[in-house]
Amino acid sequence: MSNHNNGQSPLTQFGGTSREWQGDAGFAGEEKVKLTVLVIDDDEDDMEMIIDALNENEDVEYVATASEAAKAIVALKEEAFTPDMIFLDINMPVINGFEFQEALKGHRGLDRIPIVFLTTSARETDVSRALKSTAMRYIIKPDRFVDLLKKLQEVTTAVLLEKTRPSNTKVTKIG
Repeated sequence: MSNHNNGQSPLTQFGGTSREWQGDAGFAGEEKVKLTVLVIDDDEDDMEMIIDALNENEDVEYVATASEAAKAIVALKEEAFTPDMIFLDINMPVINGFEFQEALKGHRGLDRIPIVFLTTSARETDVSRALKSTAMRYIIKPDRFVDLLKKLQEVTTAVLLEKTRPSNTKVTKIG
């Protein structure tokens, strides 16, 4: 098989069929997997900025929002909605981000949803507590929109890669 292009679209061979590579769109005819995201934040301005950033993120298909963690817990436990990941503020009334995370523990499937703390808190105690928890990441909300875009893209890409990782990996236990 030659590597030269001769001015034609490059083709990649998989399983006996050729599919045209479409750059960021993937292979022609291949449906791109996208994420469903839940954002929990009581600050309307922060929520709006996060939604705007996620709207520009090609990895995200659907965004659900909750301004109260307690309502989000109810919806998740009633299986009204199961996101692929959660962006979670820490400092909220009634139930804070850590209490929300604790409430999901032990619930079928909910305790496996990746949680990213997205907060204004730079307090050492919050950062330390979050890093000791099962949270995927701790992000201090940046002031600039472009920085928020970049940080959200990094974590959505990581979650998407994990979600689309082949599950047919064989594992052998030794010992």
